[in-house]
Formats: sequence, C-alpha cells, structure tokens
Amino acid sequence: MKQYSNKNRLFYIMLESGIDGFGEIPEDRYDYAAAVADDNGRDEPNQDDEFEGFVTMIDAAIAEDYPDWEPVNKTAPEEPRNGCPF
Repeated sequence: MKQYSNKNRLFYIMLESGIDGFGEIPEDRYDYAAAVADDNGRDEPNQDDEFEGFVTMIDAAIAEDYPDWEPVNKTAPEEPRNGCPF
C-alpha cells in the first residue's frame, strides 16, 4: 500500500471531507482562506491560501480544545511535497 505525507493526507481531508469548520471556532475554512489571500495581496484565495487557511483553522480549534498541547516551531522545514499538487 502506498504511503503519503501528512501534508498530502491533510490536503485530501480538506478536499474530500466536507469539513468547513468547527463549532467552537466562529470562522470557517473560507474565512481563513480569504484572510490568507488578503495577507498575500490577493482578492481571491488560491489553492495554497485554502490549504494554509484550513491548517490555520485546525490550529485554532486545537488551541481552543487542547490549550496545553505544545505548538510546533513554524520556522521548521516543511515535509516534502511528495506529489501534493502545490
């Protein structure tokens, strides 16, 4: 069986799961994508903005539900893309 990176898995969940948000977080994935696009100087989110927004939404939900979890160092190198479309 093929193995995929966690980034590929998360991208698949974003595309296929239908998850648009979490109850305790007032913004949905589209709000987060729009904010990322705005930060990147775009009026409309592209696929990279959507993914970054989805991940940010999950981080916000984790921070709300599990405040004792230790966040990762955001300056750490990313996993290899291994076929991820962006």
